[in-house]
Amino acid sequence: MNNRRKSAVTTAALLVTLAGVIFAAIQMRRNSAEPLFTAQARPVYLLPPDNGTTRLQEYSWISPTRLLMLQTYGHTGQAYTVDTVSGEKTILDGINQQLKGTQVVELSPGPSPNGDWILFRRYRMQGDSDTFATSLDGTRRFEWKESAGSMTDQSFSGPPLWESDNSHWLEFKESRNLAGITVVRHGISEKNSKLAEIAIAGIPIGLDSRGNLIAVDTEYASVAKHRLLTYDVTTGKQVGELTVPLPEEAAMLQVAISSQRTRIAFVIQAGGRPLYPGWLGRLFPAIARQRTPRRFSLWLCGMDGTHLHELGYCDQNQDLSGLTDLKWLPDGSGVSVVYKAKVWLIPAH
Repeated sequence: MNNRRKSAVTTAALLVTLAGVIFAAIQMRRNSAEPLFTAQARPVYLLPPDNGTTRLQEYSWISPTRLLMLQTYGHTGQAYTVDTVSGEKTILDGINQQLKGTQVVELSPGPSPNGDWILFRRYRMQGDSDTFATSLDGTRRFEWKESAGSMTDQSFSGPPLWESDNSHWLEFKESRNLAGITVVRHGISEKNSKLAEIAIAGIPIGLDSRGNLIAVDTEYASVAKHRLLTYDVTTGKQVGELTVPLPEEAAMLQVAISSQRTRIAFVIQAGGRPLYPGWLGRLFPAIARQRTPRRFSLWLCGMDGTHLHELGYCDQNQDLSGLTDLKWLPDGSGVSVVYKAKVWLIPAH
């Protein structure tokens, strides 16, 4: 009788173990080598390899089917466009003439909403820097040189943001007078103008439909709340806030607002989930601590936090860099991220 009971217990244990192995195999199979997006995502461009001398700096969208790429080659840069449908590559000779002799080049903040202007920041070998706006063919060009002691000779706090008129943009500097930022307004063929100083513990990410500044709250106490703060750029006063109901244990890595200022996209990093179901973990405590890899995921919601949903994810063990370079398409029809040296396009209808 005892032998039969021992045999039954052993058989049950083997069956439970086998079930656990099968379950783990299914979970591992789900973790494919590509990100698992819920929409009809597709890779639209394979980025050039980093071979030590040629390095991709940035990318942006000029139209829903046309990418603007920027590469650095030693002390110069090259800009070109890529048609994501045909794959055709076009070198922008007019712009590239302006990138010679530069040590670092940034798309800052890149194309205007209508694509008429492209904004670059150059850091020269002599140590000075300037910002210039140019048309795509390089025939129209305006330049702003930054000299020591000028109003703009301060550390940046977040990337510049284009305004909806396609000819002005806002730049954010660390304020000298208070713990916050100074908002500087630039315009094509215009001088810089200081708008306001904002006491803010956050990073500017975009503008709302009224032209107010939206920033991610970075105070330690509010990290888990995923709070977005809204400020009037002329008075510096806070005029609103939004708590986005993302997973509480997640870290918000990237945020982007659509050109239409109607939706917000997020890339977050969340902790792994238990690899085995709870009942199996109670039977075998040793496997209860095993968890799936940490996950990078892409989320979307309205400007008021409604209609929040996940567009897709990738596991951290597939690529430690995860989902990077989050961008909106100009028409708001989708978002893009870089994953394993590919630009992925994800519809966001």
